[in-house]
Amino acid sequence: MIEDFDKNLFKKCMPFFGDSPVIFDIGAHKGSYTDFVKEVLPSAKCYLFEPNIDLYAKLKNKYEIVYPLAICESTGFKTFHVCPKKNDELSSLYKRSIFDETGYESIKVRCASVDSLSIQHDLEQIDFIKIDVEGAEKDVIVGCAAMMHDKKIKFIQFEYGSTYLDAEINFTDILKVSAVFGYKTYELVNNTLTEVTEANFINDYRYSVFLLTYIKCS
Repeated sequence: MIEDFDKNLFKKCMPFFGDSPVIFDIGAHKGSYTDFVKEVLPSAKCYLFEPNIDLYAKLKNKYEIVYPLAICESTGFKTFHVCPKKNDELSSLYKRSIFDETGYESIKVRCASVDSLSIQHDLEQIDFIKIDVEGAEKDVIVGCAAMMHDKKIKFIQFEYGSTYLDAEINFTDILKVSAVFGYKTYELVNNTLTEVTEANFINDYRYSVFLLTYIKCS
């Protein structure tokens, strides 16, 4: 499900896209984010990634470019914990505490990084990456290192919340990794992009959505 704050954040970035923007939907779930993107930007070329095989099977019948992949820091295989259908949006590469309530099945899934996929598809630019991976946010961003180094990714949206406790990562980890490549972190507050730093961030694990970019925008 896509929320209004997701839509507003994406629309803030749209003026900086190319004519046929490349959009990565990482953790595509049922495709609602891509549906929104195609509604507001029909010219967008969308790549969807979803390691839940049942969800992938439905996505591939609807969208042109869909992969049954978990996106992380490298290529290979990892264990993916799949929740039952009514809670499948909680599935994760990390074993989460909430799984004691929901139940889960552990399966092996193929993994790839954004950098490897960019080479595979000969992508010179990615306009926007949406990440919804239930705790694996840092892994995805680390796997963008080469593209970020060359400023070939304009915007990266990622989530923050209690999943970071399960994955044993900190928000500041992402700030530090991104800053190496000249990317700043922003939060949309009252329709204005406000920079988030180590000094002004409150680490309370509240659910929030943030934006990484090297572009000056408000």
